[in-house]
Amino acid sequence: MLHASHRLAPDPVSIVAGRRAIAELPIGARPKAMAKLAASELITNSLEHAGLRRGDVIELRTEVTDGHLRVSVCDPGPGPGRRTQPGLGLKVVERASARWGVERGDEVSCVWFEIDLAGEPLGARGDLQRGDRPAHGLAR
Repeated sequence: MLHASHRLAPDPVSIVAGRRAIAELPIGARPKAMAKLAASELITNSLEHAGLRRGDVIELRTEVTDGHLRVSVCDPGPGPGRRTQPGLGLKVVERASARWGVERGDEVSCVWFEIDLAGEPLGARGDLQRGDRPAHGLAR
């Protein structure tokens, strides 16, 4: 099992930093592309809807096991509303993942998704796609 946590600033540059962190995961190209897409949507949601202030932090958590990848994006905001239909960003997450959900705590809300890895060839760590660069400099 491989765990990582990245502390991201409440800044649009964090979308790119999150994608770069996922690009370094040792998983196949297809699940990696889906994870980058879904994580980008969740980080964008944090930036647009969480009411973040300058000192706040968005946390990107990744967990790779033999069977799946779990990604969580956590922030001090309230999380998505409890409406019957998800917004456009969450629909992208729904389509890109096998499962997703929300965990609300007293101080932090996390939106997570899982992508099944069974049957997918594992990629090498740092299996970057065009336009990606390593996530050096991220706080871990």
